[in-house]
Amino acid sequence: MSQPARSPNEDAAARKATAYPALFRLAQDKKARWIKATVPLYGKQVKLWYQTIDALWYPSAGQQLLRIVVVHDPSGRRRDDCFFSLDLTISATQILEIFSRRWPLEVCFRDVKQFLGFEDPQNRVAKATTRTAPLIFFIYDLGLALVRPVGHQLAQKSSLERLWYPQKDSVSFEDILRTLRHATWQERIFSDPALDAHTRKILQPFVEWAKTLT
Repeated sequence: MSQPARSPNEDAAARKATAYPALFRLAQDKKARWIKATVPLYGKQVKLWYQTIDALWYPSAGQQLLRIVVVHDPSGRRRDDCFFSLDLTISATQILEIFSRRWPLEVCFRDVKQFLGFEDPQNRVAKATTRTAPLIFFIYDLGLALVRPVGHQLAQKSSLERLWYPQKDSVSFEDILRTLRHATWQERIFSDPALDAHTRKILQPFVEWAKTLT
């Protein structure tokens, strides 16, 4: 007599019952069958090996089925890692790509905290909380919007050379703020037609000094 077909959750429960070895042990298993792929991650084409497992992980998702991706770098430069998704309709490579998109968000939060004082306000009223955070992110977006058309070229000129970072080849939010500050000072100080040449010569070093401020 044939057995009735089991649902995916029942299959996952069965796999759970077999006590999967620790996920990182799977990455170290020399007999494991890896899928080799090249995935666009963080703006680069990255070669990696991966395994996909659909299983239940009660401490993390309870009775909901998880898609688990175990990643191994054959070159050994990156550590073995695991990624999880509750969406079983997407592939393992899509999970990795989506996770890599978190990096711009992490950079955004770091920038608003370090350069725009996101953590400084001590709000005690609910309305203040709903106003302060959106305003800071609006200023962040406004800075990017102002520089985007042509300002990125000026930002490259305003970028400071760091002896410990010779490979820097892109514009940071700090460079953008420095560019906007320099342009604002130029406009406010030198747009006055009554300003004589001697005074302009005296003030110019102070305007250039704006580039070094953080």
